[in-house]
Amino acid sequence: MTEKSHFERWCDIIAKTATKREAPAWWRHKKRGGRYKLVGTAQVQAPEDAPLTDYEVVQVYVDDKGEMWIRRRSEFFDGRFEPITPLPSS
Repeated sequence: MTEKSHFERWCDIIAKTATKREAPAWWRHKKRGGRYKLVGTAQVQAPEDAPLTDYEVVQVYVDDKGEMWIRRRSEFFDGRFEPITPLPSS
């Protein structure tokens, strides 16, 4: 039996905690071509001098190496990413 990759372990965690999504799960960054699984939204809790504002809504996503990223919601949906259909095999 093969050990699961970091990405597969994240997908298992995400599947167990997933809630209703308002957007497709898989996206491709148009400029770099990377594939990302959208985990969901989160709110930032940050000090006043941070570049993100306290309670700002961000998108949380995971690349196919298992690294987790966040981006301002407005930046994620401004055309930098496009939904992938059908779901790619991992």
